[in-house]
Amino acid sequence: NIFENELKKQQGDIHFTMRNMKSILEADDMTLVNFEGTLTESRYVPANKKKNQFLFSAPPAYVTMLSENGGVVNFINYADQSVVTGGNGSFYWDFDDGTIDSVNFAEPHTFTTWGDYNVTLHVESNSGCSSEITHTIVIESDLIFPNVITPNGDGINDVWAIENLNTNINPEDPDGYRNNRLMIYDRWGKKVYDAKNYDTYAKDGTVYPGEHIFDGSGLSDGVYYYSFHYKGKAKTITFNGSITIVR
Repeated sequence: NIFENELKKQQGDIHFTMRNMKSILEADDMTLVNFEGTLTESRYVPANKKKNQFLFSAPPAYVTMLSENGGVVNFINYADQSVVTGGNGSFYWDFDDGTIDSVNFAEPHTFTTWGDYNVTLHVESNSGCSSEITHTIVIESDLIFPNVITPNGDGINDVWAIENLNTNINPEDPDGYRNNRLMIYDRWGKKVYDAKNYDTYAKDGTVYPGEHIFDGSGLSDGVYYYSFHYKGKAKTITFNGSITIVR
């Protein structure tokens, strides 16, 4: 690694310029790795990167709640602005929500709905040297639970769908983010339904049936009580409430 000695000497920010990269890359089959260990292109990487913050960051965290800031995320661009602006090169942001921005070097961006967004910053010099990095920005929204279901087959409120529930679970995640547990009881305290990682949800008015669906099958009309434990990336909460089944 031609940067190994330089990296060992650095105690704070990493700041060094790579010169003659074209001749080096033509002479050797070399791959560059950024300071987070993510594989990058085998071409010029702009200088002025902060340690563990390659190209851009979104402080204070990459996880936020819609209810707390309206989906606004402040991005910091660590690329060398003199290299990619003023006619010297180009850049663009891909916010993974249909928005491509090649004008604002570093501006807040507003995500209008919850989800996992793979935000990419791409920079390129006039000589054709380029680099890019992608970070996942997580936008979560408060969960909303229906208190009535009417399972009569008309397609309206037939199932219990939790609004804003993100069911994108990584089974290899050691922290178990987004794992949930749903338990439903009758009025005498008898458990009538139990599901781990309940995944029937609603988003923007559309219901998405999952592998686990509560529709009151085998139960009589009446009031039931649920307990829902959810470990979100923003916060972990247990919700308790009632469900009325009406046919």
